[in-house]
Amino acid sequence: MASKAQMEILGLAIVVILIALAMLFAVQFFLLKPVSEPTKTVKESFLAANFLNSCLGTSTKCFDRNIKELLQNCALGGSLNCPGNINSCLYSRQEIEKMLDSSLGLWKKSYFFNIDGLAGGFSIGDACKGEKEYEEHPVVVRPGFDILLSLEICG
Repeated sequence: MASKAQMEILGLAIVVILIALAMLFAVQFFLLKPVSEPTKTVKESFLAANFLNSCLGTSTKCFDRNIKELLQNCALGGSLNCPGNINSCLYSRQEIEKMLDSSLGLWKKSYFFNIDGLAGGFSIGDACKGEKEYEEHPVVVRPGFDILLSLEICG
């Protein structure tokens, strides 16, 4: 009879230990979690996405073409000559640099803008080290041929 009672007490002790361990893990993972700033991260991620979207739709003085159309022309060889006898590649680069400097540069935010898929490469700024927000936007040049714009905003 005594051994049956001892087994029940041992079973209760194991249940109490398991509950205590579960509480310990709950405290460790939920209450002691480091406080982060999700609002800031989301805000900057939207900032990169919004910049790329507005950049592509911005009209220029190059035959009233927008940046997206100039980049598409550049990807196909840059045959369009813009004011100042500058090809579409150089003209679009200058316009994008102006936009970056007058927005992110003015706000003292470091950035790295890159376009993959153009001959000769196309990047502005220095790659971020450490924390960053990143957004990329594909642009269809023609079916089966895309270029990829990306923007890193350094944290």
